[in-house]
Amino acid sequence: ATIYQTERSQYWWCRVRLDGKYYTRSMKTIDKRLAKEKAKVLFMDLITNEGRREVSDKARSQFANVCKGTIEHLKITTPKVVPNYQSIINRVLIPKFGIRDINSIDYHDLLQFYSWLQEGGLGRNVSEFYKGRKANNQEQPLTESTKRHYIVCLKHVFDYGMRCGVLNRLPNYPKWKRSKEEGIGRDYFTWQEYTSLGRFI
Repeated sequence: ATIYQTERSQYWWCRVRLDGKYYTRSMKTIDKRLAKEKAKVLFMDLITNEGRREVSDKARSQFANVCKGTIEHLKITTPKVVPNYQSIINRVLIPKFGIRDINSIDYHDLLQFYSWLQEGGLGRNVSEFYKGRKANNQEQPLTESTKRHYIVCLKHVFDYGMRCGVLNRLPNYPKWKRSKEEGIGRDYFTWQEYTSLGRFI
């Protein structure tokens, strides 16, 4: 175990190499002697797997890693949707949520994402939308069916997070406003309509 300081932090840091991997943690102290004591504790924790388990849990709950697990899960359950969902995840969902812990994504984050969809998407990488960049006028807006696929794909990721135990609870999803293009679904056939239809069968 090695302790050191960086220009960007007043605290001492510790780096431990174990089984070919490096583990780096802040000792949260400016006292070198105390930092050495904390480094010894960290080393022992890593030896007993406690420290490595903590690192592993954080990695598992990262949105991008949950996405990877979702795709592997879908390859078994519904392989036909994998190419489409893989594209949505790589082009849109990971650029937006990738490095975040899935548990930190809340209603307001999803509302912002839904706003991008409501405005048409315009075929942009979602990260450009959040940077306030205007889309090229020649870009085609996303179709209503594509927007719905984006939302369904996102919900698949959260559902998988719940199934594998890395998500504490599902977020509150904003209500999706159907556009005029989608139209409104008709009600069930009436008895008279069934009777009329039966004449042609």
